[in-house]
Amino acid sequence: MLEQEKNNNGFALLELLIVLAIIGIISAVAYPNFSEWNNERKVRQDVDRIYALIKNIHVQTERGTFAFVQVKFEFDNDDLKVESRGVTMEELATRINDNSDSWNDPADEAEKCTLTDDDFWTVTPSKSPSEELGALVYNIKVENVDTNITGESAICFSRNGKYYKAKGDLTSDTSTGEPYNFIYFCAKDRTDDCNVESPYSAGKQYEFPDPEPKMTSDDEQLYSWVIKWSRFGNLSKYKWQAKKKSGEITGNWKN
Repeated sequence: MLEQEKNNNGFALLELLIVLAIIGIISAVAYPNFSEWNNERKVRQDVDRIYALIKNIHVQTERGTFAFVQVKFEFDNDDLKVESRGVTMEELATRINDNSDSWNDPADEAEKCTLTDDDFWTVTPSKSPSEELGALVYNIKVENVDTNITGESAICFSRNGKYYKAKGDLTSDTSTGEPYNFIYFCAKDRTDDCNVESPYSAGKQYEFPDPEPKMTSDDEQLYSWVIKWSRFGNLSKYKWQAKKKSGEITGNWKN
């Protein structure tokens, strides 16, 4: 008696090649979208980390942990380094009550947010009178974003907004240390200077201009962001949403 022929449920070579070809086509179409999403995600994560650092140190002034704080921006081997620092309530009270201290000299208003005198700051990531205070300040280095500042710069806050100063490119008035209230960030792999022309021109202390250009020459998004603050904190983030229609690039800031 002849045995019944067994069913063959495997793939034929031709079928396998067709499936692989379909997978390849789908991957080729999907990869650019995934790559764009991944690039944007990295930039967004870096901006979120910087935003969290600024918010965290400002919160410490409202809690009374620090009387005066600084967020310092500088470049370290082409990567952006952001650091928080603080002056304790006790230390600031001592300085205010000392008539000979430079804190009380109107001519040194801009130096209240000093970048050069590390001894001015009671607590930094490298020094602290206690572990508890040391845990409240820290520094981060971000690799995926560039900013429009060119050198060491800083923004300083105090409780209830009494002292509000800046140094470097974040200063709108170098004699008083009056700050601008925003900073740009862009995708590092798509711009050398954040593509923002005259970002801190006169009259722009309280509004930030649109980035120029909004896209690169090959229509890639710059992934431009702004972190904005006020003397009372009030932090917010904005992302530039660029659109291209009929060859014209437009856009708007989205909170």
